Amino acid sequence: ACVAMLRCATAGGATVVEATAVSFLRSIDELLPRPPADADAWFSFAEAAINAAFALHAAPEEWCGALLRQLAAAAFPDGAEAAEAIEGLVCSGALGRLFFAVGHACIKMLEHIEACEKALARRRNELVEQEAPPAAAKKKKGGQKGAADAGDDHLAAELGVDAAAAEANSDALMALGEALVRPDGLIGAWAPLVCHVCSCLELPAPTRSAAVLTLCKLMATSGAFCEEQLPLLFTLMGREPEQAVRATIAVALGDLVVRHPNRLEPWTDRLYSQLRDSDVRVRKN
Repeated sequence: ACVAMLRCATAGGATVVEATAVSFLRSIDELLPRPPADADAWFSFAEAAINAAFALHAAPEEWCGALLRQLAAAAFPDGAEAAEAIEGLVCSGALGRLFFAVGHACIKMLEHIEACEKALARRRNELVEQEAPPAAAKKKKGGQKGAADAGDDHLAAELGVDAAAAEANSDALMALGEALVRPDGLIGAWAPLVCHVCSCLELPAPTRSAAVLTLCKLMATSGAFCEEQLPLLFTLMGREPEQAVRATIAVALGDLVVRHPNRLEPWTDRLYSQLRDSDVRVRKN
């Protein structure tokens, strides 16, 4: 149902009746926070549901905030604190589901920002094409060469202004991405908890793996946050006993190199040191 709703919402020319969208969103609001009968199936459902919500909801960031609060309430019953996860007072399964939702919501918000940037660039290019003088108007006789040159200078000036506007808009949208992981941001409010759980070897491996994956998604969103957390990520890579968690970090490091190459450049030696990992699957990643 989630995939079908997503396709209806994103298909060209197709629309979803508002009442249907509201009913669908209400249903996933009720289902996602519930303890699942099949823990593995929940993650596939949550991914599809969040994707559909971003396509259907008028304010997806508000919807995500409400969902994360519900999942946190399930993970920390009776006002338990993050540190109590080590003592078994927190449901590790619910904690893993919370981390998955935080990470996927972060990526969807980043995609939303980048889609806005592309739409702005496309609109800007359309305006430039509409305002540019026809090519035929430039091909005048020798007596009109000066006017053609003046027209070219005017167009170049306009394009210069458009380039500056494009850069300004791009910087503004990048700032929105950085704002996501600020301590008071929608996603950044969960960052301290994610970092804390990543460092707790006493917690089950699936919970640590979910926390590490979420940490890497947050790092992909913000260059500043990425640089701040790189020491923690490489420390985890060196001391993590579980191969699956180390493999997750290895894959994420490859993505971060593409996303923030300048931030990762000082860590090149540590990156290549992973080729000496004891597990062949980690080395291949």
